[in-house]
Amino acid sequence: MAPTRPGNSCWIMDTVLPRPGWPGLSIALHTTPGIPEHLAPEVHLVTLGVETDVLGQHLYEVTDEQRAAVTAAHPRPDFKNRIQRAFYDGMKDRPETTFGTMNDDVLAYFHPNFNREDFISIIACGLARMTPARHPR
Repeated sequence: MAPTRPGNSCWIMDTVLPRPGWPGLSIALHTTPGIPEHLAPEVHLVTLGVETDVLGQHLYEVTDEQRAAVTAAHPRPDFKNRIQRAFYDGMKDRPETTFGTMNDDVLAYFHPNFNREDFISIIACGLARMTPARHPR
């Protein structure tokens, strides 16, 4: 394990947030409504951070001064466009993993040939309906 000192990227992991397993849970569950707030506080904290930073939720709880301090320390030019593109780039080669998530909204926005699966049609027609044709390439 890396030394635990400020300035080292492992420092916060080793000292401030010592619960085993929380980073994976935070990443896996931060977009699952109703779950993070019942898990370790760190998981809920990641969710609140993402909701505030990406979606603009909870901004009324952050003062103008706090927001200015954070964006001064961590500038992000063109953040909204860049994060949307990063979402797309991260899943464009695995569209089958986006079914039933907000991620298929991202694929549909960026790729006009993306074919969303429909849960009702899957029930009506069976799993045979899910084909590689969903792939946006």
